[in-house]
Amino acid sequence: MQSDYHLDPATGVWSQPEFNSIDYSDGEETEQQLQHIIDTASDISSLSPELRQHCADWPTTYHLSGLRANILRPFEITEDHDVLEIG
Repeated sequence: MQSDYHLDPATGVWSQPEFNSIDYSDGEETEQQLQHIIDTASDISSLSPELRQHCADWPTTYHLSGLRANILRPFEITEDHDVLEIG
């Protein structure tokens, strides 16, 4: 059986050769706001109370809330691991 996916040896990621990317953005203003929040925060950990204070709408809550922190906890991921976020 032939696969339509190929391994990129540089990244270790499997993908379809003709696939470039998914053009998704929360919008320029929101992206800049998120960047500013992260750049100026002293605590950017997954359960950061500082980041949680900036959760005001869907994009900021999605990206900054600690609610999603437990989704990967069973995998015991440490800073030595590489993680690919999908979606």
